[in-house]
Amino acid sequence: MPTAAAKALASFLATGQYSARNVDEKAEASKLVNDGGPEVQAAAKMALSGPAGVLHDFIEVGPYMADRKDQLAATHVAQVTSLVAKADAISATARQTG
Repeated sequence: MPTAAAKALASFLATGQYSARNVDEKAEASKLVNDGGPEVQAAAKMALSGPAGVLHDFIEVGPYMADRKDQLAATHVAQVTSLVAKADAISATARQTG
């Protein structure tokens, strides 16, 4: 006859681990909703609204993919801002010499 501890362990391994993982992953995704960039936040919200499997897949790779999109967007904004600043400088020079 198995002991109570062995029964509890068997129960956890059979079903409990999945619900515990889901609770942990919900907490991690909620943290990303609050702390991540726009793409990370949007992806985390989508994952939280889906089933446990979608949330698990998101936690495995989603934050990295969404963070990459945030980085690309930030690079794009920086480049456009730089181009606008250069255009303003050229325009100012043209007005002075024109």
